[in-house]
Amino acid sequence: MAARVLPSWFPCALLLSALSCAGPAWAQAPEERAGYEAAHPRQIERLSPQQAKGKRFSIPYVKFLKVFEGELKLYGGKARGRSRPAPLKGLLRVGATLEKTLQGLQDSEGTTLVPRESNIQVFASARIAQGKLVLVVDRVVKLGDQVERFEALAAALEQKDALGRRNLARRVERATRYFPEERAASQPLIDRLRQEARAITIEALPELPEGAQERIEVGVKVRDIELVAEVYEHEGVSEETRQAAAKALHEQLQARLYLGEWRAYGDYKRMLGFLPSERKWVRQERVWLEEAAEREKARLRRNEPRQPFTKFQLKTYMGEGRLVRGMVKEWVIAALKAKHGDMVYPKTVIRIRELQKQGKALEWEVWVLPSGLQIYFCNGLVTEKVEPEAQEAREDDPSDVREEPEPAKKEEGEEPAEEDE
Repeated sequence: MAARVLPSWFPCALLLSALSCAGPAWAQAPEERAGYEAAHPRQIERLSPQQAKGKRFSIPYVKFLKVFEGELKLYGGKARGRSRPAPLKGLLRVGATLEKTLQGLQDSEGTTLVPRESNIQVFASARIAQGKLVLVVDRVVKLGDQVERFEALAAALEQKDALGRRNLARRVERATRYFPEERAASQPLIDRLRQEARAITIEALPELPEGAQERIEVGVKVRDIELVAEVYEHEGVSEETRQAAAKALHEQLQARLYLGEWRAYGDYKRMLGFLPSERKWVRQERVWLEEAAEREKARLRRNEPRQPFTKFQLKTYMGEGRLVRGMVKEWVIAALKAKHGDMVYPKTVIRIRELQKQGKALEWEVWVLPSGLQIYFCNGLVTEKVEPEAQEAREDDPSDVREEPEPAKKEEGEEPAEEDE
């Protein structure tokens, strides 16, 4: 069979066909429009209506969620596995034309938007309606990926700019802290920036033991526990210098010596079984109980019954050694005995009493058994049980972002945290 010869114009036609099928391009970087002031959502939320009146804002790199009843809703991400409050909630109003466009999941240029994923830039004008601040949205533009944006910023840094690398690493952390997919994608960049910054800093320092004091000072300044710990562990430094390093680690860097190694305070508390909650470190079982309470409240909002089984069914399950929703504590004890052949007592019990309207209260309780099984109660009835394996999987969930109570001290020249917080 003879080979078929393609006409000379075929490659050009193929290229034109591919271009015609390609989706519309969008701006990878934020637009600059005359008369609009770049602002972070928190900066706008702090303004009074009179301070904001007449201003026009450019709000880049916020997450699109949806449009509902004339309001543009943004996505706030997740904290501790739960949705965070959305930025600028109730403030962003859209006209009929733009509302129809956004309801069709397109920006002002016709580019497809993906709820909870797409980064957008919002152009809005501040107005006062009934004495309250309103932001009338003029334009919405889809932006590029956050990781690409920060990679470009990293590439523009000077070769020996250690401070710039540390600042950018913190900025990436703040911008992605509530968006697990973006955090996972940007984590290699964060690690690389910190490694480069550390290498640049150490390269300029004298060797130990002569440079011990200078290394302590620099380690405190740049918040580098490992750098100061190297002084503490070096055999050639004097006892006085070693104690100075220990003091700097404990008091200024909030590090703790545990199992023969200096550790960041957050890592140390987690190793002891504590987790951060509401700006305090509490036992991990307390955090689990708070999370279980939120899950039960969500079930109650969906009108799920607290006792989905009949009394006859519950007694049957009890005799079989099964724990199910709606059991009272006495039946739980009996079910555990039926299953194990002997009395089983919890090794940890934690209770929280939560006052409701009209003087009513909800009492939340968790039993943690020696096996690791967790049994949760609300006002004496079982709400759920969590196996140890399920809890470990939940703790590994990248969406479970927790804020640590101790804010890191800023070094000289560090950028403010507000911009990408």
